[in-house]
Amino acid sequence: MCAGAIVWSKIDTIAYGYSISEAVSQNRPRIDLPCDEVFSRAKADIRIYAGVMATECAVLYRSDVRQEIKNLRNADASALSAHRQDSIDRRIMWFRKDKSTFDFIGDDLLVSGYRLLLERLHISPGAAPVVSRTDKEIDFHSQTFAPPWRRAGF
Repeated sequence: MCAGAIVWSKIDTIAYGYSISEAVSQNRPRIDLPCDEVFSRAKADIRIYAGVMATECAVLYRSDVRQEIKNLRNADASALSAHRQDSIDRRIMWFRKDKSTFDFIGDDLLVSGYRLLLERLHISPGAAPVVSRTDKEIDFHSQTFAPPWRRAGF
């Protein structure tokens, strides 16, 4: 469906990170018809950049992430609050377990924890700048970023 809509919309370039064949290999209900085949049959000259941010896209197909999305869909304020607290508790447990493997910045446990989280998420401080800080809390906001294929001028 998407490939057909791309042809009809006269889009000339696409990028994707996770292919139909990868989804089919996980027994996901998909039609195993690659976009390049649709484009070829439509005689459409469309540039394809496959595997863009493949690791990041594949995360959405992990069963634990799919379950998390399902849990959040249509959640009310109470459920979201409980989810937030559970997420905080899990991060604290993860940090306590892994903190011995991380280089601390002096005695600043908060900054070290923030850096450890960024490392785990594979993002830079510029992508999640600190907006406020107290003695017990760092508040950071993740930023929208342009995918690498966009920055490269494709």
